[in-house]
Amino acid sequence: MQVAVIGSAAVGAALLVVGVRGLVTGSWTTLLGLTLSVIGFLGVALAYGTWTGKRAAWAMLAATWGVIGFCAFFGAPKLIDLPKLEQVTIEMEIKLGRKQAEEKVDSRNLIIRLQNLAVCTIFSLPFGLLCAGLIAGSRELEKKA
Repeated sequence: MQVAVIGSAAVGAALLVVGVRGLVTGSWTTLLGLTLSVIGFLGVALAYGTWTGKRAAWAMLAATWGVIGFCAFFGAPKLIDLPKLEQVTIEMEIKLGRKQAEEKVDSRNLIIRLQNLAVCTIFSLPFGLLCAGLIAGSRELEKKA
């Protein structure tokens, strides 16, 4: 659990830095920069509370990373320009025939879907791992009490 708490503090600090940088440079919307800053501060504060043995801080931190991981999975397409699915065009149908054109587009769309799924998973993976690490180490908090 110590690794998860230290990792939570590190991820929180990184989100805080990225959020403040986004606010200062104006590279993102104010809402995104502010949200990342607040989540980062919350992550660091709750990690400190967890480190000192506060069960409420641990529960809140694990729940926060779970929710952020869920949001990161579905928010990745909004933050990164992911490739869009293709459609069969009339030109493709005339050139290749309807069935071949559909098969070609379907095979390309499968690759695009897999790439998008991989990016979304990579976005949410750190938060999911932190949440799982905190939950798996919950017995350590029971020993201190």
